[in-house]
Amino acid sequence: MTVTEQQLEDVDLYLARKDKQLTEPQPEWVDTGREDYQCTWSIIEMETGVERSTLKLRIPFASFENPSVGLIFRGNPIARLDRARDSVCEGNPPYATRLGLPYRVCGPHLHSWEHNRHHVALTGLWELPARVPITDNMSRLNQMFFWFCDKFSLMIPNNCRQLHLPDRGLFGDPNA
Repeated sequence: MTVTEQQLEDVDLYLARKDKQLTEPQPEWVDTGREDYQCTWSIIEMETGVERSTLKLRIPFASFENPSVGLIFRGNPIARLDRARDSVCEGNPPYATRLGLPYRVCGPHLHSWEHNRHHVALTGLWELPARVPITDNMSRLNQMFFWFCDKFSLMIPNNCRQLHLPDRGLFGDPNA
């Protein structure tokens, strides 16, 4: 698979934009059939009215305390924030140390475009293996959501400032 220089530049220009806004209202959570709930939110570029990206919230059934928030541009992942316990550690790829990233990351972390752009260009794969540790409090999805939107200049409409979580089955059978 090939990723063109134009595609890389399009992502760079997109991330530099300050007019990105989540559409309203918050979409419903969906049981994907892959052991998780996902909520995919369209993002509109206010200056042009174009929608080419989405914000994806994900809560795995097996560890609902470890959600993720991702930014998808033209169907490809360009950033993701993962919540993990401080005791859960993952290795970074070998090239990450040249970028000033640690060999191993424990706890919450960000897979940023800045640290993965070269990997995508070199491999032609839209993967984000390099991770940056996050020291801010990320114990709840709401905190992750607001932090991520601020980091990537995603405006949140006033009536969408309260995240609604999936209720069906998240904490066991509601009919039990």
